[in-house]
Amino acid sequence: MLTPADVHHGRAEQITSARAAVLGSAYTAHPERFVRKHPEPPQLPDAAWINKPLDLPEPVGSANAFMQLAGTDEPGRQVGHVGAACGPRRR
Repeated sequence: MLTPADVHHGRAEQITSARAAVLGSAYTAHPERFVRKHPEPPQLPDAAWINKPLDLPEPVGSANAFMQLAGTDEPGRQVGHVGAACGPRRR
């Protein structure tokens, strides 16, 4: 297991290669303990998220993307809910 600090500071590959060397030495010394295959350290993931961002169809700053997220087809009008037939919202 790698710590977030190891990954952030670029030590992950160095640690993984050191683990591969130790696992290789263990395999050489006691191959009977590894019945399925030669041991390998786990590969690094491509990305790790706590809260993965949404995949938006357009850049976040565009008005069209905002209207899609808000459920509208035109500014000031909501679509797809009970109050949609009432017309524009009053402000």
